[in-house]
Amino acid sequence: ATDSPASATGARGAMATLTMTAPPTTIGLPRVVAEPVEVELAESAASNRESTAALATLSSSKMPPLSSLGITLYMAMLIGVNLVIVIPTADDYAARLGGGQVFSGLMIGLVPFAGTLGVILTHHLLKSWPMKLVILLLAVGMIVGNVLYALAGLTRAPMTLLCARSLMGLCMGIMVPPTYIRHNVGIGRRSEIMFYFSAVNTLGYAVGPALAALIELFVKNLRVENLVLDSDTAPGWFMASLYLLFIVQVIVFFEDPPMERQPSTPPTEVHKESLERFPVCGAMACFWAIGVAGIVMTSAEVYVVNVGQHVLGWSIEGSALRLACLMFVVGLLNTLTGRLTTGVLQSDRAGVVGVSVLGVVSCMPLFGIAAEDVGTRVCLVGLGLMLILFMAGNSRAFGLALATKLQPAGSNSLMNMLSTMSLTMGRGFGAILGSVLSTDSFAWCMMGLYGFTLAFAAVCYNGMKPHEKAC
Repeated sequence: ATDSPASATGARGAMATLTMTAPPTTIGLPRVVAEPVEVELAESAASNRESTAALATLSSSKMPPLSSLGITLYMAMLIGVNLVIVIPTADDYAARLGGGQVFSGLMIGLVPFAGTLGVILTHHLLKSWPMKLVILLLAVGMIVGNVLYALAGLTRAPMTLLCARSLMGLCMGIMVPPTYIRHNVGIGRRSEIMFYFSAVNTLGYAVGPALAALIELFVKNLRVENLVLDSDTAPGWFMASLYLLFIVQVIVFFEDPPMERQPSTPPTEVHKESLERFPVCGAMACFWAIGVAGIVMTSAEVYVVNVGQHVLGWSIEGSALRLACLMFVVGLLNTLTGRLTTGVLQSDRAGVVGVSVLGVVSCMPLFGIAAEDVGTRVCLVGLGLMLILFMAGNSRAFGLALATKLQPAGSNSLMNMLSTMSLTMGRGFGAILGSVLSTDSFAWCMMGLYGFTLAFAAVCYNGMKPHEKAC
């Protein structure tokens, strides 16, 4: 009875029903295993994001060795000293060799003009040679240039002065400090360090005239007046000695940074990406602001000496000391406001616009040159000069910092070179401009420069936005 077809059919149906209703144990296993895997992946992704953020913060605030940074900033000050130490005696030296006032302005301006070619030379040297070796070679060139400047009185040839100043321009290395800062200072502190670079360079413009006055007094007290050593040639011998000491300091204290690494992407792709994102208008406005800063600084320095000696009757020592005091105050203000300004104002392009507005306003006291009272005239013009020089230092710092952020990390070396060339060309034009401007035209010229910079920066403001891949 138990083996009947009906019983078999019922048994098979019961088994089929049991099989259909039984839960598929293999289907649930992957779901149970996937939950810990998903949690682990989420935790790993969160950890990676935190690590990336921490590395980005660390990279943004990185700083080089203090001794090496100090050497590069000292080099910036030496460049300023070497440029302006000859300003108080330039007219006398040029006249003694048969040159006029315009020749003396050209003699001063040749250093930054030749420095434009020197920027290109330094740019290519830094790409293939260690920075320490490049600095030492440039220092040797500066020694040769200063010795040649001192021997120009012996040759009695004006062209010797021009050759000496041209050699100084080629070897002054104005591109080295910004390049070192760009490679070794994080983007978070770069604007601040650029302010310090601008400040010490301005302090060099104060130390130079002060040293010129002290050298003048020293030579007169010793009553040394010959073709090799006098008040005109002594600055050359003195700067050669300073650069000789600088070579020793570089050898002892400077730590050579690693060579600039090439980008991981192919050069064609980097070039294509740069062209797609390159802000032509913004870059031009940035370069113009840097160049105007150089024009204002050098023209104001030459203007002070010319007006002091030819209008107010100051001596060489008097004009040099007054110029030194003026530049010292400006450099001190730039130093004190560097960290404050970069802490409050996080946007470099807003800084360029704001400084241009204040630069236009700062030109107003310069019109006090028309005052009848001599004391009032000196106070107003002195205040105006201090303000426009202070704004020029700020504009230079904001512009140099912004130039390193307009392009991604692999392609901003060219921007650094062009911005430095803008600064040197501005200083060259400023030296000639300051020698030909009169007391009536100086204020209008400075106001026009700041006004055009304001208009240019305002029009190109959107193009001055930092690149998202800048570092």
